[in-house]
Amino acid sequence: MQQLDLYALWYTNDYQGFWLDSSGRLPAYQRVSELEAFCHAQAIDLFEEEPILHDLDRVLRWSESESEDPDCKEVLKAWNLCNDLRCTILGEEIYSSGLNAGPLYEKVYFGTNPKVFNPNGPPYLPSWTRSEIDELKRIIRNGIAVFVDRLLIIRK
Repeated sequence: MQQLDLYALWYTNDYQGFWLDSSGRLPAYQRVSELEAFCHAQAIDLFEEEPILHDLDRVLRWSESESEDPDCKEVLKAWNLCNDLRCTILGEEIYSSGLNAGPLYEKVYFGTNPKVFNPNGPPYLPSWTRSEIDELKRIIRNGIAVFVDRLLIIRK
């Protein structure tokens, strides 16, 4: 988002989600140390884990371009991130109902070529229809729009 590196509090238990403030906003910090200080003040235990880069600027640029070739790894990370926020906002029932994400999600997922499914074979290169690309771009743009709408950048 505007080429900023931001850190937010994501969690996983029976489902994944984000910590939202009392206004339903997603606080995001420009430094890990600021997020750690916030968690300490809130008595939230953090697990040491390397942050995962989600290049939402890049994925959004793709979704607004004429290109028909998605970077499945980046698109999948953005889709999952936005879906985790959606589930946080709407609740566990939405997460459970979204577990069967459908053939478009599966096509993007398999386009990341997970080694567990094809350890030695040639990479899977999805063939996309115009309507699939249009739908995928719509999903990404809408998901990122909700993400940006809920984002609260904490500047210290």
